[in-house]
Amino acid sequence: MLTTCLINNYNYRPYVAEAVESALGQTQPFDQILVIDDGSTDGSRQLLAEQFDSVARVQIIRKQNGGQLSAFNHAIPHVTGDLVFFLDADDRYRSTYLERALACYARTAADFVVAGFENFGPRAPKPQQAVPDRDLGISVLTSVFAGTWVGGPTSTLSMRTELAKNILPYPHEAEWRIRADNVLVYGASVLGARKYRLGAALVDRRVHGANLYFGQNIDRLSSMRNALMLNRLFAWYTAKAGYNVADLPRLLPREFRTLERPTLKEYRRYLR
Repeated sequence: MLTTCLINNYNYRPYVAEAVESALGQTQPFDQILVIDDGSTDGSRQLLAEQFDSVARVQIIRKQNGGQLSAFNHAIPHVTGDLVFFLDADDRYRSTYLERALACYARTAADFVVAGFENFGPRAPKPQQAVPDRDLGISVLTSVFAGTWVGGPTSTLSMRTELAKNILPYPHEAEWRIRADNVLVYGASVLGARKYRLGAALVDRRVHGANLYFGQNIDRLSSMRNALMLNRLFAWYTAKAGYNVADLPRLLPREFRTLERPTLKEYRRYLR
């Protein structure tokens, strides 16, 4: 399977070169590395040109600033791989990530894989406990009816390009200037993707003072606006999938059985 790494960058000059190097340094090389610079004004563009213009596998695409989702939407027509891996410009991959993910796709026939990660940096919380690999099954109904998040941060996500091109472009770009991983995670769920989790930490997620969302407090007004954005997102993808939403609840038992080793929390959620 051919592979594409999609790196989105906006004013992350101190970190973006390290992100690209982490994609280049995989034990199983990426076939294509797309760097989408979303109108940076901090010298990122010059740095990327100086360090990577001569690297054949790296393609740097420059666009006007529009936010994270606009970068995803802009990039998707340029993706040539069978699988696409997403990487924020302030994070980095561990060297065996792609090798491990490819083995997972070949072994499980998953549509969407979430990798484990570890936070690092001066503001990073304590490391999370390791979790086992697990088939997360189908999550259409638990997403539509309970808003369940079955995914991870942007840099831990990969999917089959056919699925990515069904999710993207999503039209409401202005609503997802940040946190566009919501579009990837919920869009994949509603469209019926089979998801799988790799429990090992294969991605380093940087926590720093310039993070646009991590650790931010959400006030009541923002929370309501976010709920409306999600409502519009679910409506868009359920319509795209052509579901009869009123008839979906009768499929709950079938969806529950797609989970490997369901947790008590998941059992209670489906029961409710």
